[in-house]
Amino acid sequence: MGLFTSKAYDKLRSLIFPFGLIMNEIPDRGNMLDVGSGHGTFPLYVAKRKRDLSVLGVEMDRRRVLIAREKAKGLKNVKFVCSDFRVFEVRGKFNVVACLDVLHHIPKVSHTEVIRKIYKLLKPNGVFILVEIDTRPLPKYLWNYVHDFVFTRSLNMNYVGRGEIASLVKSCGFSISSVKDASTFLYGRYMLVCRK
Repeated sequence: MGLFTSKAYDKLRSLIFPFGLIMNEIPDRGNMLDVGSGHGTFPLYVAKRKRDLSVLGVEMDRRRVLIAREKAKGLKNVKFVCSDFRVFEVRGKFNVVACLDVLHHIPKVSHTEVIRKIYKLLKPNGVFILVEIDTRPLPKYLWNYVHDFVFTRSLNMNYVGRGEIASLVKSCGFSISSVKDASTFLYGRYMLVCRK
């Protein structure tokens, strides 16, 4: 995906993803980590609207990181690094960590490892925002599967229902502040807001 195509994707993503709902949970100051930042769509969305917040995106696909960096030119409060989050190392801790539509692309056996690492990287009372594809209702679930296949060319999706993921984040030490429906017309999603 080139820069032009990525900008078109950003536009589409902003129409089908509940960015406004998520923004209500993000502080105006401090720092944020975005796990699986892709082409930088969400970190750039945040960085443009919260100029006193330092935003770091971590993405394992080098090509996507290069596109995100190109789109970020001129913004001083956002940067992108290329790394598999599971081996990612950084100094300091974050006020907020976001993981949006990423967990289902990670093997299920690694979900606990990822959530525990997020917990470790948060400051005391830090916020963890998890948005994931819901397994219900079935028509939206199937549509999401088709969407993911078209964009990833992979049939290996690891969707987890909201009840199962709530149990997982609690077992990793988080308390859940809220569970919200983050669905749009075609896409079934849920959002967990958790605190360390």
